[in-house]
Amino acid sequence: MGRWKKEVHLPSLAGYKEIIIVMMRHGGAVDRIAKDLGYPEKKVVDYIKAEGIDMLLNRRSWTWKETRKGRRRIRGQYKPRNNKKV
Repeated sequence: MGRWKKEVHLPSLAGYKEIIIVMMRHGGAVDRIAKDLGYPEKKVVDYIKAEGIDMLLNRRSWTWKETRKGRRRIRGQYKPRNNKKV
């Protein structure tokens, strides 16, 4: 008996076209959009180029790759103000 590799079937990206446009309008990076939708980045990039979404939104502030790292939020750390009265 052979083992069968089960293929993961992802629905078409055409159903996510409006979602991709909205995410790109709000300055999203394509690699982050692909991660949020659960698709490989190359597939999303190919779809954006094939549909012409990159030319449609060329004046917006979206990027292909996310450049800044996520900011770390430090909780519970007290920082005194140094307001000394003389």
